Amino acid sequence: MSSNVTFTIEQLREFMSENDIQRNIIYYQLGLPMPVSDYVSAFEHWCRTGENVIGEWDDIQELIVFTEKSVHNDEVKIGSDIQFISENILDRSRKVLNGRTFWNVEQILQQHRITVQDCVAFVNEASRLKQEEKEYFARKQKAQEDKIKREQEQRTKAGTIYIVSNGRKYKIGKTTNVMQRLKGLQTSSAEVLEVVLECEIEGYNIIEKLIHERYAHKRVSGEWFDLEVQDLEDIAKFLETCKRAT
Repeated sequence: MSSNVTFTIEQLREFMSENDIQRNIIYYQLGLPMPVSDYVSAFEHWCRTGENVIGEWDDIQELIVFTEKSVHNDEVKIGSDIQFISENILDRSRKVLNGRTFWNVEQILQQHRITVQDCVAFVNEASRLKQEEKEYFARKQKAQEDKIKREQEQRTKAGTIYIVSNGRKYKIGKTTNVMQRLKGLQTSSAEVLEVVLECEIEGYNIIEKLIHERYAHKRVSGEWFDLEVQDLEDIAKFLETCKRAT
């Protein structure tokens, strides 16, 4: 330790307690323990200025770890590690590369045979992937919001539930214009069609689905059902109940 730096044992204890030597275990496991000389330099700086630069040293080591894993022969491949790289990590890496740190970054990188250019390549590629990830989740969230909006519209949108008869069977359908719908159905039917029930109601999309499910056992084909008079009366009562509820 430099002779021009004086300190007390209490200061040393405070510094060690503040930094917690255990934080360096992960770097030791990765083969990047903090050299005693660097720890001493950080302590001296802290004694002089009160500024703790241990965190900056950790940031450099973090950048080294990711760069070593990602950059090979001037090619950057991050792969699944992108999930462990946060925007905060990238911001700290940019700060390190911009020279806004107590440490001699280039000298530390050279010890690991890594160049500043390697680190910049890693940060740029990671930033691009994080942006893509951000845009992907934004699109996913937008799609989910649109789905919820459509479902809400389905529950509240007003329209008409109708039942058309060809004299033998009944079609249960939905529309926003009963007469126009009947005209369209009639053009493709040899039999005369008659509207036997119509009810304008909110949430008609869901209500039609509920009626179809209720009489699924009487379905002939598509939206055509083999109904009884009692069924028609029950459907009419159900629609009235739904109207009162809305």
